[in-house]
Amino acid sequence: MGDCSGDGKQEADVVDQTSRPVLDKAAVPDLVAHVYGLQVTSVKTLNAYDDLNFHVKVAPAFTNPYIASVCPDGYTLKILNSVQSRQPDIVEAHNQLMWKLKDGGFSVPYPVRTLADSEWSLQRLRKRPGPGWRPADDSEPAAEHVVRLLTYVPGEVLHSVTYTPTLMFEAGETAARIGNCLQDFHHPAYDALDSVWFMTSVPRVAEFTWVVADPARRAMAEQAVEQFCRRVLPQMDRLPQGMLHGDLNEQNLLVSADAAGRRHICGIIDMGDSHRSALVFELALIVMYLMIDCSEVDRLDVGGHALAGYRRHRTPTALEMGLLKTCICARFAQSLVMGAYAFHQNPANEYVMTTAVNGWTAFRRIWEEPQERLYARWEAIGRQNDRQ
Repeated sequence: MGDCSGDGKQEADVVDQTSRPVLDKAAVPDLVAHVYGLQVTSVKTLNAYDDLNFHVKVAPAFTNPYIASVCPDGYTLKILNSVQSRQPDIVEAHNQLMWKLKDGGFSVPYPVRTLADSEWSLQRLRKRPGPGWRPADDSEPAAEHVVRLLTYVPGEVLHSVTYTPTLMFEAGETAARIGNCLQDFHHPAYDALDSVWFMTSVPRVAEFTWVVADPARRAMAEQAVEQFCRRVLPQMDRLPQGMLHGDLNEQNLLVSADAAGRRHICGIIDMGDSHRSALVFELALIVMYLMIDCSEVDRLDVGGHALAGYRRHRTPTALEMGLLKTCICARFAQSLVMGAYAFHQNPANEYVMTTAVNGWTAFRRIWEEPQERLYARWEAIGRQNDRQ
């Protein structure tokens, strides 16, 4: 179980530039009218890793009998890459998970029904850039993509604001609350779900480290992967399991300001990497992403604030705490290496390199910090939060 050699499946689910949808935003109104019977009044392109996302607003009048009223904040038109579009059962699972979180009090997007009375639609999109979305005929290159229209959740992405201890604390709270809310959630599509982005796939990162040009960085990533294989994977059966959002990063957490101008976490988006796994991975992931763009707080203190928030809703076991730093470092290696590989595959998609800007610096800080000293910092922060 601790083998770091990989399992030969990585090429099957690493999305490359041929899998990513091609759609000019000028074609969005016709696509939305065709599938949803809504009249688009504005279109804005949103960031996306390997899909296409657009924020659309629509006119009050519509022809869709399955919509009671239009969403005042608009919608996110989400077009999945062709790899995930071949897994409609996963799309259904993601939709059900969104409804579960919404019912649990989270501000999350949820799917709108199509003119065909479905929560998603499979559409054949042309593969060449241009004003239209439909291929002219069967001879034109095209690919089938799942199209969904999700209610738009208002707020600023966390990445766009200054990180504060309060936001870090609330991000940790969010990670724990998601696990609690989804404790009894199950969909059979999650049972055999696999992705190179899941932390159980960290061993597969070793197959891609060649893409990291800097020898010191490459060695650090390889060592983090090896340590994860040796220390964490053999303990998987002993680690508490549950449903994870799977990608609680700075682009998928939304914030808003209260009357006094203080910002708080207000919403969660993008459930595309949700899966069932060890709960500690969710905490490791949020700490890792918060460390990357943190500027007002020392990067090594980020985990203390997030952990304090997490503990308000769930207490990590001693085993989870013992492995947390290893998991954070492994996630750094996974995100940075796979981001570099995705950029190598598609240099036009600069969004995939967002993590790399400060990521390697943050990775080295936590990698070189002794665990005992790091945890002492975090415990001191936790005691301070308890007194507030």
